[in-house]
Amino acid sequence: MPRPEGKKRVYVRRRVCRFCQDENIRIDYKDPKLLKHFVTERGKIMPRRMTGTCANHQR
Repeated sequence: MPRPEGKKRVYVRRRVCRFCQDENIRIDYKDPKLLKHFVTERGKIMPRRMTGTCANHQR
């Protein structure tokens, strides 16, 4: 069955964990520039599906 006209399939590319990709990056509580990408403005940790980190580094 062909797809209706005008509808295209959208592929969501899976993000790769930046900590697994680059072994030199260390997660440290003293590095606010790095942590601001993974924490909301209220101080809560963002979910993995938003940040792209693996389960190991999310913990």
